[in-house]
Amino acid sequence: MSSRLLELEELAIDQFAEADPQFQQLLQSQSEPELLRKVQQSYCWVIAVQDPELGLQLVQDYKNQQQDLLWQLRFLLCEGYAKEQQGKTAEAMLDYQRVLSYQETETDPELQAKALVLRGEQYAENAAYADALTDLQKAYQLELTNGTKGRQNYVANALANLYSDAAVGDYEQAISLYKKSLEHWQESGNLQGQATALFNLGGTYESAGQFELALQYLNQALVIDQKRGDAAEIAYDKRLVARVLTKLGQGEKALELLNEAISYYQSSADAQMLAYCQLSRAITYRSLKLYQNAQQDFDSAMSYFAAKPDLRFEALLYKEYALLHAEMLQWQDAFMMQQRQQQKDAEIQQQLLDQRTTRLKVQLQTEQIQREKTELEVKNAAQRQALTDSEELRFWQYLALLCALLLILAMLFLFIRQRALSVQLKDMALTDELTHLPNRRHTLALAQQLWQQWQQHQQPFSVLAADIDFFKAINDQFGHAAGDLVLQKIAYCLRQELRPADKLGRVGGEEFLILLPGTDLSNARAIAQRLCDAVAAMQWPQLQDSYVVTLSLGLAQSGKHKDFIQLWGSADAALYKAKESGRNRTEVAE
Repeated sequence: MSSRLLELEELAIDQFAEADPQFQQLLQSQSEPELLRKVQQSYCWVIAVQDPELGLQLVQDYKNQQQDLLWQLRFLLCEGYAKEQQGKTAEAMLDYQRVLSYQETETDPELQAKALVLRGEQYAENAAYADALTDLQKAYQLELTNGTKGRQNYVANALANLYSDAAVGDYEQAISLYKKSLEHWQESGNLQGQATALFNLGGTYESAGQFELALQYLNQALVIDQKRGDAAEIAYDKRLVARVLTKLGQGEKALELLNEAISYYQSSADAQMLAYCQLSRAITYRSLKLYQNAQQDFDSAMSYFAAKPDLRFEALLYKEYALLHAEMLQWQDAFMMQQRQQQKDAEIQQQLLDQRTTRLKVQLQTEQIQREKTELEVKNAAQRQALTDSEELRFWQYLALLCALLLILAMLFLFIRQRALSVQLKDMALTDELTHLPNRRHTLALAQQLWQQWQQHQQPFSVLAADIDFFKAINDQFGHAAGDLVLQKIAYCLRQELRPADKLGRVGGEEFLILLPGTDLSNARAIAQRLCDAVAAMQWPQLQDSYVVTLSLGLAQSGKHKDFIQLWGSADAALYKAKESGRNRTEVAE
């Protein structure tokens, strides 16, 4: 019976309409209670995916038919899975925790492994990767010892999904497990399983930067899905194949596939996948330098996400759009898009924090359930021993514990809120509002730190004092709004040209201070020249088409200076020498 049920479960993955009548026949023909419950359990897992609402109704009917605790736990786990399909992940997680909290669960390795996998996948969704890895590895060992090949494949695939996550990044382990999954589906002849395993291998190789191998596996998945005739899967495959082709510099081929996928999603009215494809095509257009087409696709995708937000795709969209504007020399628009990307990244981090908070609440609820179960056992023992006074005492102890817990949570909430406010106020105090660079106070604090590091390690430390040439003339001729724009664009330009370890701050009206740790005089001079050239090459259509803005710099290196202020003074003196020598140049302090 078990092998027959496994065959039907695998058949239902791809052909539910064919598997459902066979399940119904088994349900009606079984007279032996234990066998009937096994059929009911198997059907529950299938219907939970196809129709979660019906799955929940069936679970309640099945649970009410018998009193055996182990069977109640098996159906409770299926109930949680149906809730997960409905998007009720917090409730589902609570059911998984309940199942695993019972010692009876450990007597059924299949039940324990399933519960661990489902809980582990939820941990991964909430970015609790260590907990997820613990659950999935334990589940995999249970299935290797006790499970069938089908169950081993299911857990191996879940573990591979975790390893392939960018936050875990163990791509070798993921690839090894996906290949085992592919062998399983090839042995069983399941085409959908083969296509899924090939697709996962392609995606993992892409994440690992091995684009040629990624393309090989994704093309195989596409061929199988074309053989199956699943138009939705074909379009999905084409999008990922095109993404890899773009990374390989084969934009023309990628564009053909994306146009075909977009045509399908337009005809099927799948607005979400259409937006994802438009975003992918915009990136391909940008690689081909078809900037107008790329901008149209970016705008179309942006209009969809404005109505139905998707933080990760929005962050990607704004990142790629900023690169497009930068390539088109539209620096202000690039700066705006980069700010939007940073905002979405911050929202993603907040979402992860909220998910972790939800996970903590579920964990607390589970602990409360366990405490309640323990309390019930204690009360029953007390009743048998006629110790009613002890029961009342324990009740008030648990009530006091709950009140203390609520008080601790309230205090924790206030602490977190106050800390977040303090961080926000600190950022405001240390950041220049116009350019979003460190302000004078913050820049000097960074400089003192680097000065102390130089004194300890005696590595070269150079300083650039920079000043925008004829900035007052810009304000006088074009107005202060134009002057603010010049400051913003030059700040953005300097930040892009500097290395990650370099520090840039605004210390005056049109004055900037650049700190170059670990940089000798020769390299510092090259960096200064690069900054001069980059600013001089900027376009200023907001001022005049032929208008040129330049930068003068003074360079000084640590040596005999007694403190950083003296070092800065040397750089500042060199800056004034650059001004007197004709501007748009760098002078080195003597």
